[in-house]
Amino acid sequence: MVAYKIFYKDMRDLSSFTNTVFEEGETYESDRCVYECWVNALDCLLSTNTPTEYLYHEVYVEETNVSKKSKIGKIYACKIKIGREIGIDQILCIANSSNKVCVKFQDYSISFRNFKESVAYIEGIMSIAAVAGKNSIAISDGYCGNAVSLSGNSCAVTLDSESIAVARHDFSTALCKKSLSIALTSAPYCWAHTCENNGIAISSGEYSLSTASGDISIAIATGIGSFAEVKTAESMAVCLGNGGVAKGVVGSWIILSEFDEECNFKMIKSFKVDGNKIKTDRWYGLYRGRLVLMDKSYGPIVCMNKIESPDWTPEKV
Repeated sequence: MVAYKIFYKDMRDLSSFTNTVFEEGETYESDRCVYECWVNALDCLLSTNTPTEYLYHEVYVEETNVSKKSKIGKIYACKIKIGREIGIDQILCIANSSNKVCVKFQDYSISFRNFKESVAYIEGIMSIAAVAGKNSIAISDGYCGNAVSLSGNSCAVTLDSESIAVARHDFSTALCKKSLSIALTSAPYCWAHTCENNGIAISSGEYSLSTASGDISIAIATGIGSFAEVKTAESMAVCLGNGGVAKGVVGSWIILSEFDEECNFKMIKSFKVDGNKIKTDRWYGLYRGRLVLMDKSYGPIVCMNKIESPDWTPEKV
C-alpha cells in the first residue's frame, strides 16, 4: 500500500522511534514496527503546526507488516520503501481529488475545507480561512485574518484588525469586526456588517442589509429593496438598489438612488444627516427626486412610482 511519511530537512525520521537518515528509493526494515506513516496525504500534512519546515515522501508499505492503524489514519510499519518527495501543493491536489480537503496551518496560517457540511476555523496572525461548498462557515480569529466562504448557506466571520470577510451567494452572511476591516457579500439574501473603525460593508442582492459601525466607515448596499446603515459620524450609507433605503446618525451621509416606472436608473443624490431636517436613525428613501422619510411598516419600496396607494403618502423632507 502507498502511505505518506514526514522527514526533517536532512531526511531524518520525524517520529521519536528512530533516528535513521533515510534515502529516496531505499528499503528499510525492522523487527519492530517503528516506521510511522500516514494513510492520507492531507492528514500527514496537518499533523504538524509548521508544515513548511519538513519534507514529505510517499512510502510503500507491505500490508502484512502494518502493526496497527489508528482512528486518525496513522500506521506503524516494519518495512517501508521511500518513494518520491511530494510538495504541499501536490498534497492538496491529492486531497482534492479524493474529495476530502481540509487544510490547517498555524501562525502564518491557512485553513481550507471543501464540502462535508464544512466548517473552517483557524486562529493565529495573518491567517486565512476559506470554505467552498454547502452549509459552509469560515471563521478566522487572528491578526490580519481573512475569512472567505463561497456558495451554499455560507457565513464568513473575522474577529480582528485589518480583516476581510467575504461570503458569496445563497443565504450568506459576512461579519467582520475590528478596525480597517471589510465585509463583502454578493446575492442572494446577503448581509454584511463591520464593527470598528474604517470598516467597509458591502452587500449585493435583493433585500440585503449592509451595516457599518465605526468611525469613517462605509456601508454599501445594491440590489432591489436593499438597506444601508451607518452608526457613526463621518461615515456614509450608500444604497444604490431600486427602492432601497438608508439611515445614519448626525454627521454621517446617506446616498440614495431612484429608478423610473420601468425600473431604469434615474438619479442619485446625497444628504447629510443633521439631526433636525434629516433625523438620526430613521430610514430614508428617494421619491420623485426628493428625500422621503419611510414608514418602516412599508419597508423598502420597489419601483416606488408604481405602488402609490391612497392610504400611503410619503413624508417629504
